[in-house]
Amino acid sequence: MKEDQDSEDENREAEFNKFEYAMNFRYEDPNAATISTHARNALAEESMRRKDSTRKEARERKINRVQEEKDRRKEELLMLKAMKREEIFEKIKQCEEIAGQISGQGDDFVKRVQKELETEFIPDLYDKTMSKNFGDGYYETVKKEDILEEADEVEDQNETAKLLKGAKNIG
Repeated sequence: MKEDQDSEDENREAEFNKFEYAMNFRYEDPNAATISTHARNALAEESMRRKDSTRKEARERKINRVQEEKDRRKEELLMLKAMKREEIFEKIKQCEEIAGQISGQGDDFVKRVQKELETEFIPDLYDKTMSKNFGDGYYETVKKEDILEEADEVEDQNETAKLLKGAKNIG
């Protein structure tokens, strides 16, 4: 019996402890160890916020306007580059017509220049092409032509001097 009484006392003491614990901690959150999260749009339908998004739409309009302006400038730049390329090509054609066959390169040269204008600029390739077209041989031919012209001028001056001497001797 004594054992029954001891077990009843233990049960009653456990109930008292349980009641006391519940009374002392009645204002504390039972889930304090866990962090509860809530979705941002959990109560979107019940919200008092306005549904319109004028600021968002204004930002999008501004972004679109800026992008359209960039595209327009890019197209304008491409058009100006094409016009400049055509102008350069026409000047080269005129130079070829004026120079005739002095360069000795003919239509092949015009085609190469057109190809150069249509491709992207590569400095090494440019240097190589310029040295090929305007290398030592180019300047030597120019020097020979200059020398021939100077020789012709000297001959003309000599002939003029001879004529003047002859005119003095006669007169």
